[in-house]
Amino acid sequence: MSALLAWLWYWFPPLVYMALIFYLSSLSEPPVPGKIPDWVLHAAEYAMLGALAFRAMNRGFLNRSSIAVSLLALIWSAGYGVTDEIHQLYVPEREFSWQDLAVDFAGSLLAVALLHYVTSWKSERNPP
Repeated sequence: MSALLAWLWYWFPPLVYMALIFYLSSLSEPPVPGKIPDWVLHAAEYAMLGALAFRAMNRGFLNRSSIAVSLLALIWSAGYGVTDEIHQLYVPEREFSWQDLAVDFAGSLLAVALLHYVTSWKSERNPP
């Protein structure tokens, strides 16, 4: 696989997902499925981003991850949550929310920590 194709394979999904988050944040009234609480949506949204960032930075879900890779994935996904909340300051009928930011961080942390644990556990059971 060429270097460009490899880069696209890992980085295209999180970048497209980030664009989707940006688009939804640009709407004054984003569509909400059913009666799902806002905090659940935020946690799921940023857990997915954390997982995609982890996948990109770790070059897949099956490779052993380092603490540095996991921290970078967490910083990347939670940091995007900060920019998302700032972006909402400029959208009519939207606002910056510390609660949303905390839940975004928690969702990212949960996904990245779980993936770090699973990849570390798998590699300990099957050493190279």
